[in-house]
Amino acid sequence: MTALNNAVRHATDGFIGILDMFGFEDPKPSQLEHLCINLCAETMQHFYNTHIFKSSIESCRDEGIRCDVEVDYVDNVPCIDLISSLLRLFLGVNRPAYFDLQRTGLLSMLDVEGSIHGTAESYVAKVKVQHKQNPRLFEPRPVDCRSFGIQHFAGRVTYDASDFLDTNKDVVPDDLVAVFYKHTCSFGFATHLFGSELKALYASDTVPRGVSFRISPTSHTDL
Repeated sequence: MTALNNAVRHATDGFIGILDMFGFEDPKPSQLEHLCINLCAETMQHFYNTHIFKSSIESCRDEGIRCDVEVDYVDNVPCIDLISSLLRLFLGVNRPAYFDLQRTGLLSMLDVEGSIHGTAESYVAKVKVQHKQNPRLFEPRPVDCRSFGIQHFAGRVTYDASDFLDTNKDVVPDDLVAVFYKHTCSFGFATHLFGSELKALYASDTVPRGVSFRISPTSHTDL
């Protein structure tokens, strides 16, 4: 038994990690950074609910253990889906299922609106049309063409989108991206993070100058 325990023991046994993060925020006005903070809070709350409540109860039922405990908790998934970028899956008729690559999360819609040089008013209008049937989205009072409200697990928050587009630009000049070029950068992880940007920058023999890249590290597809 000792040999088996030693074989499966992890190096992190006895380690306790503490995650220090922002809590739920509702300042006046609430901006894009507060939307991102609240999305993080929603995601962490969902993680906790899933692993502490839902998975424990399902494990008992799968093992045939009678479990009459019913824990009442808020389902965060609809709110997370509203904010974050998820693909919609459509089932074709007499053909394989396919993905509609249109993303309808608030953050993806913000990216699209920024790419076409839209305005806060046009962004909010499209959000309200796209998600008018979503109970998590509500119309704040008084009505404002640059504001929208979200029902979070901790309460309602009204967001002012006046600066959403400017805050979301996240552009960096090409010379800063070039610092992470693999032939001159000894920090390989940074080169990996900006792989797609570096590939575009050095796609030809003549390195373009004066190009601005939107920060979108490729690491999220691998980590």
